[in-house]
Amino acid sequence: MGLSEYDFVITHVPGTSNQSADALSRRADYHLSEEESKEALEQTLLPKEKFRITVIEREPDPPPQDTAREAGHPRKEVTSEAEKLLTLQNRHASPIAGHFGHGKTYHLISKDYHWANLNRDVKKFIQSCDVCQRVKPRRDRKYGLLQWILSLIYPSINPAMQ
Repeated sequence: MGLSEYDFVITHVPGTSNQSADALSRRADYHLSEEESKEALEQTLLPKEKFRITVIEREPDPPPQDTAREAGHPRKEVTSEAEKLLTLQNRHASPIAGHFGHGKTYHLISKDYHWANLNRDVKKFIQSCDVCQRVKPRRDRKYGLLQWILSLIYPSINPAMQ
């Protein structure tokens, strides 16, 4: 009984050529709190029609940039944690925001809002973004092939290694 009943062959597919890999085979180096993971799951399970309406209702209409600056309106001071989180979600994680990186998200938020440690909060939010961490490309160099140490083959080449 078990897997021995089936006739199958297991083959390895390198990650670079496996474009449709599942979530288990992807690198996930981010940290979500239990509350954030429940919230992400709830957002995933919403029907598309309802989710689209929710996004449109939640997104505040920003004032036109030129008129706001000319009239001398300063950027809005955000004090509550809930409002900070909502601003970060609207400018980074909403379907119309586009999941931009740290620099662009910071720029988008800092045009209209400001609070203490804004830069740190944006960086922390993006590092814990589930979507960004799943699709983030690897930036480390590929491992090279193993090479022989020449001094082991030819001891007279480098006597310092002996």
